[in-house]
Amino acid sequence: MRDITIEDLFQFKPVSKPRISPDGLRVAFVVTSVDKRTYEYRSSIWLVSTEGDEAKRFTAGPANAHSPSWSPDGRWLAFVSDREGESLGKDEKEQKKRGKGKPQIWLIPTDGGEARQLTFTQHGASNPVWSPDSKRLVFDAEVGPADEETEDGKPLPKVRVIDRLWYRLDGVGFIHDKRHHLFLVDIAGGEPQQLTGGDWDDTDPAWSPGRPMVKPSPFWGRSSCVQVVMLTSIQSPPLLSKVRLHV
Repeated sequence: MRDITIEDLFQFKPVSKPRISPDGLRVAFVVTSVDKRTYEYRSSIWLVSTEGDEAKRFTAGPANAHSPSWSPDGRWLAFVSDREGESLGKDEKEQKKRGKGKPQIWLIPTDGGEARQLTFTQHGASNPVWSPDSKRLVFDAEVGPADEETEDGKPLPKVRVIDRLWYRLDGVGFIHDKRHHLFLVDIAGGEPQQLTGGDWDDTDPAWSPGRPMVKPSPFWGRSSCVQVVMLTSIQSPPLLSKVRLHV
């Protein structure tokens, strides 16, 4: 037996986020590895049969892909990726406003085909959750102002007023002026509709199976509660009514 070396670390490929398809025949999961050239973690989505056949990589390219989510009808797999999307024009400011370089939600047919970008939110999108009819997705996205930049894309220095304990994250930067809220989008595309707002974070949405309802669970803010959002109309945009259940 020998000691573990640095080179051995490149061989470690942990798996996570297993998601079983609605028909129970396949499992989507995430494989994470280390890029030998950049020393950065890379994630990709793989598929394997529940019968135990050889697993195959489902997402291609060097970009990260994670958070797989099967549509209830089994036709689509939603996932989050920071890959390059469709051309957003030559205006650099407009590209950043449309979320260039940020993780976005993508859709790919489960029987094969090209993935397409579904969201273009400024600060990125995450945690896609399917509606029971497989026609819409709820996701969470960061809401707040973007830092002003110089002509060469570097952030301009500015005075920041901090009034909350959790105000900065490693690898992310300042977050004191931003909040996570829930959005609703049709899988055909279009502008997402913001469902929640306020000086707190809304995450972890769950659809009610019987009626069009979303139940986000805020994890940080002035109070801890479960918030119920009633979608009173199936049409877009839906009418919303809210009830906050404090615990």
